[in-house]
Amino acid sequence: MMQTKNKLFGASFEQSKRIVPRRFATEDGAQMGVSVSMNFWKRALGLVGLMFSALFYMLGVSWPDGIRQSVQNQQSVSSVVVGDVGYLLRYLVLATIILFSALIILNLIPKLNYAFQLLYATLILIAFFCLCFIGSLPFSVGLTIDAFGWIAFGIQLFFCVFLFKKLFLYQVILLKNELYHNKEVEIKDWESTISKLLKKYGGILLGLAILNRWTFKFGENFSANTDLGNFLLGFVFIGTICLFFFVGGLVFKNFIRGFYFFKYRQEYREDFNITNEQWYGKFRARFMSNQK
Repeated sequence: MMQTKNKLFGASFEQSKRIVPRRFATEDGAQMGVSVSMNFWKRALGLVGLMFSALFYMLGVSWPDGIRQSVQNQQSVSSVVVGDVGYLLRYLVLATIILFSALIILNLIPKLNYAFQLLYATLILIAFFCLCFIGSLPFSVGLTIDAFGWIAFGIQLFFCVFLFKKLFLYQVILLKNELYHNKEVEIKDWESTISKLLKKYGGILLGLAILNRWTFKFGENFSANTDLGNFLLGFVFIGTICLFFFVGGLVFKNFIRGFYFFKYRQEYREDFNITNEQWYGKFRARFMSNQK
């Protein structure tokens, strides 16, 4: 059984070495692009990332707003739903856009050393992940509700609990086991019960909800196109969730590695033999050598 005293953020330096790769010692090895560079001009190239802020503003804010303003034209049911969902999520999408943009701009400010820069780069990566996920919600949620209706969408949300455990938490558990060399994973009773219920009845409930959407329409106040293309669009949300939960697990694992590299930065600097130029950047390292 997993010991409760083994905290995800409480490992020692020796334990953290099991998950922090030696490649973290270099900017190229960290694999986070120009955001991890100690060179100002390379980090300035990261301002290109602001294009993603503009892209998701159009996708998650501007496009749904435009749809809502043209609802009186009644273009299609899917457009109406996307517009309504976009309106509900408008401020959440705007908040993630502002957060990501601010982190990109503030990255121009020099950090104390490479450990600080690496940790900041992981925060930018997390913000970018949140931007992609939240910014695409009006589109994915709207199309799914249009295809299957609110009832089936609600059932898909229950599936998301199971997917979160399987695709995200499982990767975190593996990382924790790697830290502490645990071989067994503790599964709470309620998690096991929900998992069994979803496996046994989830598919049946979703099928009935989809059938209701296209036949009886109980609880639905509009009718939608019932062709094959519309049916496939009903799986956009659950497909998006699968992708983002899996990628989210990888992003979070990278954050944990960056956290321990930052927490034991002096120890890792000595262990990885990181030079002054790598640690402080060329300009500051040259200045320090002239001071000697």
